[in-house]
Amino acid sequence: QTDAPYVMFCDQDDVWLPDKIEVTLQKMLELEKQYGKETPILIHTDLTVVDDALHTIDKSFWVSQKLNPDYRSLNRLLMQNNATGCTMMVNRALLNNALPVPGEAMMHDWWLALVAAKFGQIGVVPNATVLYRQHSGNYLGAVKRNLCKEARKFFSLHERRVAVNEYEILFARIRQQAGAFLERYGERLNLDDRKMVKIFTLLPEKNFFMRRYYTIKYGFFYADPILNLGRFLFR
Repeated sequence: QTDAPYVMFCDQDDVWLPDKIEVTLQKMLELEKQYGKETPILIHTDLTVVDDALHTIDKSFWVSQKLNPDYRSLNRLLMQNNATGCTMMVNRALLNNALPVPGEAMMHDWWLALVAAKFGQIGVVPNATVLYRQHSGNYLGAVKRNLCKEARKFFSLHERRVAVNEYEILFARIRQQAGAFLERYGERLNLDDRKMVKIFTLLPEKNFFMRRYYTIKYGFFYADPILNLGRFLFR
């Protein structure tokens, strides 16, 4: 709905800190100077997780969710998004390449991150620029994971089955997103990337050993080693 050269997303009830726009725009201009305005660029930042009264729960969303913003390559972002939409700034070149966002996309921010990773640049501002409000009305939020909780899934047959079923449903949607990416951009991808994305969409059809082989070969990993361990043991 806009023809502005830069766009930031504001589709939530979170609080923008006073320097959010300034520091994000500074990073954007820095990368545009380095790579050119015709390069698709996405900038994102960390967040501070707060409750509905703005009391701090976690100073760093990245730390609490075990995300690594340095994972900016296509293979990593196929598996897990680490760029949060309400912190983003994108330039016109990225929007021209990424829109319209397909119905198969998990979220608009994830789709934009995939396009920027392959065809442009992703810049990171390491400090929090948003108070990320958590309450019962969140569509998606900061879900806490811990070792004890994950261990219970390992020792409880019922919880393990539930966890595996939830993972399969989620991964099916992630593969659909990858399939949409391949369908739209396949002709622009080099042979190796095209093969990698295709294999990612077909992982569940591979046998036990080939799934692990391709996961290691192409680096289809989460940033959280606990999640990687669970996936290797059960999927």
